[in-house]
Amino acid sequence: MINPLSLSSFKIEMLGKNYETGDNLILGTATAFFYDFKDQIYLVTNWHNITGKNALTNQPLNQDSALPHSLSLYLHYSTQMDNGDSAVFWDKTYILDLYDRNDEDNVPIWYEHPIHGCKVDVVAIPLEETIQSLKDKSIAAVPVNCKSLQLFDFQILTGMDAFLLGYPLGLVGGGQLPIWKRGSVASELIVDIDKLPKYLIDTATTKTGMSGSPIFIKSNGFIIQKGKTGIEEMIMPSSFTFGGIYSGRTQLQYYGENMFPDLAIAWKETAIIEIIEGQKKSEYKFYG
Repeated sequence: MINPLSLSSFKIEMLGKNYETGDNLILGTATAFFYDFKDQIYLVTNWHNITGKNALTNQPLNQDSALPHSLSLYLHYSTQMDNGDSAVFWDKTYILDLYDRNDEDNVPIWYEHPIHGCKVDVVAIPLEETIQSLKDKSIAAVPVNCKSLQLFDFQILTGMDAFLLGYPLGLVGGGQLPIWKRGSVASELIVDIDKLPKYLIDTATTKTGMSGSPIFIKSNGFIIQKGKTGIEEMIMPSSFTFGGIYSGRTQLQYYGENMFPDLAIAWKETAIIEIIEGQKKSEYKFYG
C-alpha cells in the first residue's frame, strides 16, 4: 500500500536549449507539488528551479550559464487493471512551458511573492486545464492540501518530526515516488527568520534534487489545536499537517569557507497563499 502523502510530490526536470543542435538539455532535477486554492490548481516549486538562477545573487546555477525554458513533469497516474482493480503508475510526462510564447516579450507564467519577490524562493504557476485536469482522473498526483490526505490543522512546535518528500540527486523511491527525508522543526514558527515567512528544519539534505519538496510535520499524538487560547490539548493518533516548502540548505561563511550546518530552509504555507493571492507576475526576462 502506498502512503497517500507520497502522491503529493513529483519530480521535475529543468529543460534548456542546446543551441548547436536545437535539442532540449536537462539542466537538472528538482521537486514540485500541486496546491489547491479556491478550486484552482497551482504548481508550486522554487524560484531558483524555474529561473536557473540563485535567488540571492541572481547568478546562473548551471556551469555553462544555461537557463531553463520549460519543465518536464513526472506525474503519478492511475489506470484500471483487467481485473477491475485500480493501480498507480509513474512516468506520465508533461512539458510545461515557463513563458508565454504568444507574447513577444516571453512573459513568465509564474507568480512571485508580491512584497519580497525572489527573496522568497517560491513560485506558484496557475495550470491550464490540460494539466490542471486532476479533473482528468487518470492523474493520481494529489494537492498537498487535498482533503483526501486527511491532514490535521495543528500548531507546529519546535522538535516535531518533519518529513521532506523529494528526489535527492534525482533518486526515486521506486517508480517515480519520492524519498522521505526526516528531520525536526528547529526554529519557532511564530518567528519569521530574516523577516521573511521562513523557518528552519534540522536535517541533512543534498545539494540538488530536493529543492521544491513539500514538507509534512508529524505529531505523535499530542497536539495543540490552532485558534485555541491557553493550553488546550488533544490526544489523538499520529497525524500530519502541511508544513510548507523546502528550498535549500543554510550556508554560512566561517573564516572564508562555506559551512553547511545541516539546517534546511523551509518556507511557510502562508508564503504560498500570499503569492497566489497577490498574483504578481514576475518581471524576469528570458532571452532564448
